[in-house]
Amino acid sequence: LVFICLLGAAAVFYGTAWGPWTDDDSAEYIEAARNLAAGEGLVLIRASGRVSPLASRPPLYAIVLSLAPWLGIDILAFARWLDIGLYAGFLFLLGPVLYRMIGRPWPVLLLSLTTLFSPFMLKAFTSGLAEPLHFVLATASLLLLVAYLRSKRLKELILSAILAGLSTLARLSGLAVMGTGALLVLTLGGKRFRTRMARGLLYGLISSIVILPWIIDVMARGSTPGVYNFSLEDLWGHLAGVRVGFAALFWNYLPFSRLLPAPPYRVQLFVSLVVGATLLVLLGLAIRERIRRLGQDWHNSTPWHLVLAFGLYALLYVGVFLFSHLFMTISRALVIARHLTALELGIFVSGIMLVYVLLDHYKLTRASPWIALSLVLGLSLPMARSGFKLLSDLHAHGRGHTHKSWHQSEVIPYLRSLPQDVPLISNEIEAIIILTNRKAYRVPEIWDRTRLPTFERFGEDPNDPIQRIFRIKGVALILFD
Repeated sequence: LVFICLLGAAAVFYGTAWGPWTDDDSAEYIEAARNLAAGEGLVLIRASGRVSPLASRPPLYAIVLSLAPWLGIDILAFARWLDIGLYAGFLFLLGPVLYRMIGRPWPVLLLSLTTLFSPFMLKAFTSGLAEPLHFVLATASLLLLVAYLRSKRLKELILSAILAGLSTLARLSGLAVMGTGALLVLTLGGKRFRTRMARGLLYGLISSIVILPWIIDVMARGSTPGVYNFSLEDLWGHLAGVRVGFAALFWNYLPFSRLLPAPPYRVQLFVSLVVGATLLVLLGLAIRERIRRLGQDWHNSTPWHLVLAFGLYALLYVGVFLFSHLFMTISRALVIARHLTALELGIFVSGIMLVYVLLDHYKLTRASPWIALSLVLGLSLPMARSGFKLLSDLHAHGRGHTHKSWHQSEVIPYLRSLPQDVPLISNEIEAIIILTNRKAYRVPEIWDRTRLPTFERFGEDPNDPIQRIFRIKGVALILFD
């Protein structure tokens, strides 16, 4: 299990040869980190001089990245080594730590191997984004929650709540961790209702206090944590892409499904629903039998707590995702890997532990090695093929604003050599922020995809404020293909 942790660290090291891949979100994290290190605070400073708080993204990742300038380390190099350490720590939590909690090797080994080879996880942990930090904090919080449900020690509850708040301070999907903790403590956190109520409220209070300073700071600056548009029109229609994406996701988690041609959406949905309903029926029958035999202590075992904690986390994350998809004004793709990685964490842990507890309950432990082998052959190895391809592509070319074409660009060194008082206008202001630590005005027609009725030379429109700046100040117009 420790070797798997080291293998994960080596995989991230290999996949970040050009640096952690970045996108437009990364630019905000990196800029806010640099501004914080320079004493400006957790803010974004535009080329116009306008200052705005880091409102649309929780700040913990930017706070961690701000250590790099203080230490005299390149911020992308710091982010790379942070990813390497976080992936090793993540696999350590799902490997040696989990093995110590349940004492059974095959489910832990299967979970570690599946996580190690997952292309979703590898993509997340090779990025210059907040996901790696969030997953480590969320996993540690949920494991401490499971430990509390077993021991009822207040120390484990407090630590779990603090980490749940920190996971939300890294990424808003941490709200699912906070909700999971509060709900499970309220329902399973003790035999007396008053004790459960008091400790559930304590969990929610502690985890909320962790994120309150950021919320208060953002609102004091006249912004809100995220931008929302609460419209209830045609919600089902807006979820069309989500339904297709989720059906494909659950289909791909069925053993051997990756070895088959992808069937139509309705087939994927039907098969996934049948398999899911079968597992839920078996789970319900097992719970009923345990309640009959054990009463209120039916759940009092670590594997059952893991199923409940990570399963509830997955369900609540779906709720958080659907809320953001429907009501946040940030434009979103249908369902992309970055949106699904948190769900995958819940599905992996709860799903594998569910198979384990059902085999144990129905006295099928002799079949465990064969079940584990079939899951390795049908799930882990097909995922490994996709994971290896991802790592190979990242190692050869990089991705996003750290793609090798950016490193080999002749324009970037020229930009670095320009005097700081020369204003810039560009169609790639995020790349300029990440790679040169310079600010640039955005070309609005390109960003908004505005189609002009007639050709106009840039700078000739007197009503365009950016073109006016270009014409009057004599700025450098930097356009990338």
